[in-house]
Amino acid sequence: MKRNLFYSMIIGMIICLFIACNNDDFIDDGMDINGYEPSFNDTLAVPTESVYLGDSIQLMKSFDLNQYPVGKLTVSTTENGYIAVLGGYKQYSAVYVYAKLEEELPKLTNEEIKALLNKYYLIESHLDGKEIVVTIKENTNIAHGNDFHKLRISIKAFTPCNVSTQLNISKGNIFINNLNGELHEASLSSGSIKYLDSRGKKIQIESQNGFIGLINTIASENIDVKLTKGSIQIAVPQTTRATLALQSTTSVNAYVLDNLNFEGKRTQTLVKGKLNGGGYSINAVASLGNVTFRWYDKK
Repeated sequence: MKRNLFYSMIIGMIICLFIACNNDDFIDDGMDINGYEPSFNDTLAVPTESVYLGDSIQLMKSFDLNQYPVGKLTVSTTENGYIAVLGGYKQYSAVYVYAKLEEELPKLTNEEIKALLNKYYLIESHLDGKEIVVTIKENTNIAHGNDFHKLRISIKAFTPCNVSTQLNISKGNIFINNLNGELHEASLSSGSIKYLDSRGKKIQIESQNGFIGLINTIASENIDVKLTKGSIQIAVPQTTRATLALQSTTSVNAYVLDNLNFEGKRTQTLVKGKLNGGGYSINAVASLGNVTFRWYDKK
């Protein structure tokens, strides 16, 4: 028991340090994207201010929603960086692509970085019916010259609320805010995935290493979360009706559950049963790490 507790504390400290080191990825190139909380009537004009765009934006593409009603966003990138999807936009949908050097040196101008991007990377952003498709990868047909430097490439997408998403990134962060599409899928090898104030019919998330957070995010059918190593946090309103299956080889922390709101099995590594009588399924597995289940507190 003491040994398990010791390992849990060590893993928790590692995850906290990891998240702290990667938080800046979400606020690079402009305004803190966590600050967006659009109202129901807000049309949310896609931002074009220089303070928001930052000095590393390389591509901007927008779609008139009256002419091109978007229903799905698919983003796939083999490069390090982040993917941020912000919902609530009603006039235009847009995709912004940012790029900067992975290393601090050498110091290159934005024009030099743009030249590197155009020469050594392939970026595709287009509309396929009602689906926005963004694909980013290194151009393997071009041999690395003396001018080659690894770039960190990131994407911000501005969409309506009612959009499904399929997001994949090799290493970095994924952030989703204010989306209500039917199906949301996200996967990465290493980094963090966070859903905030979102809804879906099905939400499926998978990661090898890092952090997964579902904050005030629910589904009508099921949420499935799989993490090989790291930390999972799920925060739902206290009145949520759900069927829980939470497990970890290390620790499952669900201190908010008691005999009044939960019926089922609770151990140090497993929570399985009905919350407030049962409802949609919340399945979360952290093979090596922690699962935390708590009430949503907007503060």
